[in-house]
Amino acid sequence: MEPTRKYHGSRFGAVLVTAMAVLTSAVVAMCTGQETESSARASFEGLQSDSERTRDAAVDAILAERKATIERLIPLIDPANAERHRKETRWAAAFLLGEMRAVEAVPVLAKALDRSMGPQNGLDLSPYDEPVFNALVRIGRPAVPALLENLRKSDDRILRERSLLVLYHILGGNRRVVEALAATIEADAGGDRDASRRLREAHAQAERSRQEAIERGDKESPY
Repeated sequence: MEPTRKYHGSRFGAVLVTAMAVLTSAVVAMCTGQETESSARASFEGLQSDSERTRDAAVDAILAERKATIERLIPLIDPANAERHRKETRWAAAFLLGEMRAVEAVPVLAKALDRSMGPQNGLDLSPYDEPVFNALVRIGRPAVPALLENLRKSDDRILRERSLLVLYHILGGNRRVVEALAATIEADAGGDRDASRRLREAHAQAERSRQEAIERGDKESPY
């Protein structure tokens, strides 16, 4: 499974317009539109100032706006709020968190892996194809501890399989997943028995996938 896709031509333009429309209705609507636009313009103008103090203030303002946006997006993807928001809104929110490399969203994104989000047609050019999965892959290594925690605490088959698959893409193959799980098992030695069992089962599954890939003559294969 490809963690990311490339979009071309007018279709990409349509997708981008859709994403911005959803963001506008779900997030920016929480603010006063004109004031937000004016504040953003002032911040970017501040970056061009001759004054170091003004430039620093502009940087702080832009970073604060990013933080505020992420804080508004996270509840949209929280599984606990799944019935409160349109599925398209949740897809767009997950996509945007991935594009923003929002490490702050990792705990909620990791929990949301237990359910499928977004269109799953392999021929679809939508960026919303498995947006939670792709967001975690885009965020990368900062997501690894939360994914390992899924494998440590959950018996949910779908959540475990998807967590392993995201780890495969982030770490770069089954061998590295096996190594990461082995290190986690060693670090957890003497701890919770159920957690140890779950980690060992995940380790065995990743090792089987690695051996199957070797037998097929593949360099590496996720499953």
